[in-house]
Amino acid sequence: MYITVILFYFTLVHGISLPGPPTNVKVSEITATTVRLTWSYNGPDDLQYYVIQFKPKYANQAYSEISGIITMYYSVRNLSPYTEYEMYVIAVNNIGRGPPSAPVFVTTGETEPGSAPRNVQVRPLSSSTMVIQWDEPETPNGQVTGYKVYYTTNAQQPMSQWESQVVDNNLLTTISELTPHTIYTIRVQAHTSVGPGPLSAPVHVKTQQGVPSQPSNLRATDIGEGTVTLQWSKPTHSGENIVSYELYWNDTYAKDKHHLRIPISESYTLTGLYPNTLYYVWLAARSQRGEGATTPPIPVRTKQYGKDAVTRYHWFGANREK
Repeated sequence: MYITVILFYFTLVHGISLPGPPTNVKVSEITATTVRLTWSYNGPDDLQYYVIQFKPKYANQAYSEISGIITMYYSVRNLSPYTEYEMYVIAVNNIGRGPPSAPVFVTTGETEPGSAPRNVQVRPLSSSTMVIQWDEPETPNGQVTGYKVYYTTNAQQPMSQWESQVVDNNLLTTISELTPHTIYTIRVQAHTSVGPGPLSAPVHVKTQQGVPSQPSNLRATDIGEGTVTLQWSKPTHSGENIVSYELYWNDTYAKDKHHLRIPISESYTLTGLYPNTLYYVWLAARSQRGEGATTPPIPVRTKQYGKDAVTRYHWFGANREK
């Protein structure tokens, strides 16, 4: 009540009243963290200063305030990127503050994401495939345009040497052609139109054990009338312990196809073959998870019946020595 009486006294005796609202408030020079306001004021010249009030439009919080402005323009700083604000300008004279201007609404510009993707989870699908999913960053600082998924078997390498996969604005991806039974490290990074944000914390996952890859360098060494000795190198990626080898062969004489499971070794002698017959032989490794890929078939011709000499073959292309 006393304040009302004092204001009435000043108005009555001195002809002074509260200022009216500033008009024509405009926004310009918008960046990710700053906004420039300009305005007009057509009231008496007894103003002391202006006040700017602002807050995020949808935030349930008090207005921030900048006071003591003596110009009809001001740059509001330290705003949050990619955020819609409502702003008011208030004129102040000796009596007090007048009513606020009409609100202006402005959205600050984008910048790189301020935080990493959250809740990164990895689930192996098979011995060579995994699914990775995540949530968007808590502070995207803009419209997320995509993600980059990094993965490696050697987390000590620089990030530039990691394998990577670009993902459109999706929160899930599948990575394939991985090495079975191997530990991978995964990190995810969000991107806006301005650039990339920070990387997520490393997540480690081990691919499942798979069937072995194919043996290599299958070749025939000693060849007799009814026997062939084979040698090979074990698979590069066995996934887990090999439990046996699967040996296949057929012949061009009886048109038969044969299969034999043989113990773990890197050589084996086939017996009971026809003399002077062309055979095709191929091999696969087997683990507890199943049979792996087979080698390409190699041709082997047994020795003609009646010759005592043993022919030694060196399978380098089509070359052989007797």
